[in-house]
Amino acid sequence: MNKLNTNTAHSSTSSEFDIQDMLILIWKHKLFVSLVTIIGIIISITYSLSIKNTYISYAKLLPVSEQNMSNQASQFSGLAAFAGIQMDPTTKANDAIERLQSFAFFNNEIYEGNEVFSASLLAAKSWDANSKQIEFDFDSFDDKKNIWRTSKPTERKVYKAFISKLDIKTEPGSSLVTLSFEHISPIFAKKTLDKIIYKLNESERVYDEIQANKSIKYLNAQLSTNNINEIKDVLSELLKSEIQKIVLVKAKDEYIFKTIDLPFIPEEKSGPHRSFICIAGAFLSFVLSVLLLLAFNFYEAFRNIRST
Repeated sequence: MNKLNTNTAHSSTSSEFDIQDMLILIWKHKLFVSLVTIIGIIISITYSLSIKNTYISYAKLLPVSEQNMSNQASQFSGLAAFAGIQMDPTTKANDAIERLQSFAFFNNEIYEGNEVFSASLLAAKSWDANSKQIEFDFDSFDDKKNIWRTSKPTERKVYKAFISKLDIKTEPGSSLVTLSFEHISPIFAKKTLDKIIYKLNESERVYDEIQANKSIKYLNAQLSTNNINEIKDVLSELLKSEIQKIVLVKAKDEYIFKTIDLPFIPEEKSGPHRSFICIAGAFLSFVLSVLLLLAFNFYEAFRNIRST
């Protein structure tokens, strides 16, 4: 910038420097303001184009109704109260959501040491819509041999990448749960949600079945060693309830969550919002140019006062 107008410098030192003075200052140095703003716009456009398109797949779930399970139990023996199915389904669903966010669940049920899965989270370069394949950064991962060319990421690092793309929302006053997963590949996003829902139901089913089998084994052992009729009657009832629990475990495909809206392959990108990035970049660049102009104006005015 060249030397600023003396009148403008004088007004900047007074308490009467107002919007009109600032507009005059901007107009007198419109070339500088325009240049900084244009540079900011170019940087914003370049940055927005460098960001990969991302897609979000959604699924809506409801906890399996206690009433439905109780009705099903009554079809077998009427001992649903002893079968362990009377618990609050919402509480059980909440426990499942907490497990979903745990490292142990991710590592044992979702990741399972799959190198392609970890590479899809950490080394995905782009998405080819024609071949419907993820293109990997070859410097990081060789998708032909399914091996890492750089140091293999730790399980914790893969977990952090997974959690950053997963979103869990609950509706206030409702037991509805919305799961979403974001990725540059719409197919990968959908398949990941499918796996999450399946593993949530299946892992809980397997756990309950194991516990019921342990109880059955223990109760059978007690029945074989106990000769008191009253105790044997109680043990027999408990044994029936555990057998009933196994029947219920095997009878339902959707054990914890019932899927209301299935995961889908999104057709439209969810991000980035390039127009917003460009507009924000232009605005911030303009503000920066004005601030620089005002700072220089005040500096020149202060220096002129010191020299007089």
